[in-house]
Amino acid sequence: MIFLFKNQQTNKTFIIILFSQSLMAKSILLSGFDAFNNKKENNSQVIAKLIKKEFEGTDITVEYCQLRTVYNKSSDTLKDCFHSLKEKPDFVISIGEGFCDRISFETMAFNEMNSKTPDNDGVVYRRASIDQN
Repeated sequence: MIFLFKNQQTNKTFIIILFSQSLMAKSILLSGFDAFNNKKENNSQVIAKLIKKEFEGTDITVEYCQLRTVYNKSSDTLKDCFHSLKEKPDFVISIGEGFCDRISFETMAFNEMNSKTPDNDGVVYRRASIDQN
């Protein structure tokens, strides 16, 4: 499946490709973030909801988890969403919006919180460790 999404506010077009037949998944948990940085919407939220809608009426169950763009709260919210599901999903796909001009997949994780703009609680981290151990 190929999805095209055009954000009217930024005039950017996003292409989302899902290979549902090759996934062999029966259930997926999608997460997206709420709007932040004085924007009206977050592309991750919009895209996740569009993907969920696309799978309605199929044999694949897609659940959506809304995350607040707040340090130290979004991961707990995602865990709560996961544990609240009666049947655990085959896949968890977390979608986020970065400050880039293309779609990219995160391939590495760093033990660091670093932001230029505050989260929705007004918090800014500069090179702070996520896990102190």
